[in-house]
Amino acid sequence: MIAGDRETSRSPRDGEYAVRVNIRSNGGLTVDQETGRIYVPVAGAGGRRIARIEGDGRITMLSVGMADAQLAVSGDRLWQLASYAGLQLSRTSLSSLQTTDVLGSDEVTYPRLRILDRHGKPLPRSKVDRLNKYWKGSQFALKGDGDPIVLSRAGELFEVVGRDALKRWEPSGYEAALRGLGGADDFQATDLVADGAHGVIVLGKGGLLRAGGNGDVRGVGFPSSVREAPPWTAALPLSGGAVLLLGGVSPLQGTPRPALITADGELQALSFGPQKECDEFDGTMADVASADPGGVSKARDGSYIMLNKFCGLVYSFRLPSPLSGAPYRQ
Repeated sequence: MIAGDRETSRSPRDGEYAVRVNIRSNGGLTVDQETGRIYVPVAGAGGRRIARIEGDGRITMLSVGMADAQLAVSGDRLWQLASYAGLQLSRTSLSSLQTTDVLGSDEVTYPRLRILDRHGKPLPRSKVDRLNKYWKGSQFALKGDGDPIVLSRAGELFEVVGRDALKRWEPSGYEAALRGLGGADDFQATDLVADGAHGVIVLGKGGLLRAGGNGDVRGVGFPSSVREAPPWTAALPLSGGAVLLLGGVSPLQGTPRPALITADGELQALSFGPQKECDEFDGTMADVASADPGGVSKARDGSYIMLNKFCGLVYSFRLPSPLSGAPYRQ
């Protein structure tokens, strides 16, 4: 366990060890791959605070947060996306703590976006209005060059190309693969993850799309039994081409539902143990499988860092090897 103490309600403060405070958060954890520092938005105070967990386990509080934001770090830039209503994206210099609005602002949470097609031409207002229905619940990730990509709830991808400006990002075959998984109205995106220097993984209630850096797009549809259950909310690309799926749990559920998509596209059910309550933490993979992920990032040493929103705890874990399960029935 890296952060969080269920026995106290004490909020994080500068200089305090992260394992001695309560890390209440609505999600958004990220790890700086260059420094190893962990960033977690802290609930309360209007969402304006971010706890940075330093290498020695102590906390530095940053008063640059955005309510219910997802975080990503690249170099000196801390990016934050809030999509609980419209779209709001900002970047903050970690050296000066100066923040620049990119999409929307605190005063304008429903910005009038300029949206371009993949050729750089403005979309007609009718298409822009249709897209506006799907910004709530959007996800984002950073490409290999550090620039952000936004994933709408409908599963459509957009590059951020300027102030209040987005451009469709459609790898060849992506649109057809998305239609094959039910299309915009049925996909219900839940996670977007950078996959190598130029690829991304898109997770939704209806399936998973993988757009590789070589231009190919592969889709894996989920069977009806999966679509009727709570959706997975975290996708972890593994070495060898497999993807681990976490989340899809609720406090009333009796059994966790971790799953694996193999390199050849087979969906397998994994078993990491029974459902665990917050006060039953014992350092097993059952704790990971029982969590409601509020951000999962790979650390420099190959381990994974995850926030459990149910418990206000931050875990570090390594996956068992080999990792395999039983195929899901269609």
